[in-house]
Amino acid sequence: MGNLVVCVSIILQNEPGYTGDEKYISGIARWIEQSLKKLSRSSQNEAFGESLTVALKNCLKNRKMMELLLEEQGSFAEQMEMFISSQTNIQILYYSGFALLLIALKSDMREQIAHNVNLCKAMIGLISSAKKEKVQRIYLTVIERLLGINFFSEMCVMYGLFPLLERLSEANFKDEDLKELVHEVQDRLRPFMRVMSSMERYKKELSTKTLMWGPVHTEKFWKKNFMNFEENEFILIKDLCGLLDSQDETTVCVAAHDLGEFARLYPDGRRLVGLFGAKNKLFLQLENNESEEIRKQCLLAMQKLLVQNWQKIE
Repeated sequence: MGNLVVCVSIILQNEPGYTGDEKYISGIARWIEQSLKKLSRSSQNEAFGESLTVALKNCLKNRKMMELLLEEQGSFAEQMEMFISSQTNIQILYYSGFALLLIALKSDMREQIAHNVNLCKAMIGLISSAKKEKVQRIYLTVIERLLGINFFSEMCVMYGLFPLLERLSEANFKDEDLKELVHEVQDRLRPFMRVMSSMERYKKELSTKTLMWGPVHTEKFWKKNFMNFEENEFILIKDLCGLLDSQDETTVCVAAHDLGEFARLYPDGRRLVGLFGAKNKLFLQLENNESEEIRKQCLLAMQKLLVQNWQKIE
């Protein structure tokens, strides 16, 4: 089936305006999506993975196929993040990057992948860890094409691309084009390097609806900033409560931790967090979630919500 779809994809790439029978075109798009999901869970069949990603990059040269694959807002970017994060095969990673580049080159399509925070982090991670220069080059090229979108540029700064580029600028690359690309992306990212305050960074990260452990999720941060969460009728705390329903494990863990810190530090914080629905959501996570880390963080947060005088226990 993989070889068959590669053959079909070659036909589609050679006829970029071809729409054909929409039922069959749509069927190929759905098969590619399902196969990406399957290999995200199991990356054992590398030959099939290579066929799949070759077919994907070929198909994306056809406008109709690109529209079908991107028709559900954010879904393709989310799927690609899960896929590339689960792969180690050099060719699969390279072809996947090529597919993303084809989307990044389309001015009316690139926002579909530019607003996915996890995909941004995954690409930066691959640039940092990849053992082959061609993998670094393809993902850095994708990033370079997306830097025209301010949100994406800010995410690149937040997730450490600039210091990574500084390190790479001193590397001895065999590929001279990669060295030039590193400097070009550095120059384009530099205007976004304004140092954000801790609260600005917190708000920016919270707006992405994806949280990760870092300096703004520590006891030190909360002791310094807990009063700042009064703004706009505690809108940031309400947003944190909403993230307890996230499908991302780390986001749930960090949200639970932060709500616990707010509850124990802010006067009347325990009542407010309960009023905004966090207590019920924490109980549900403890009852229904099988993740040990989520259960641990939710239990710690519940302790902070239920204990009257946390300082005495400490």
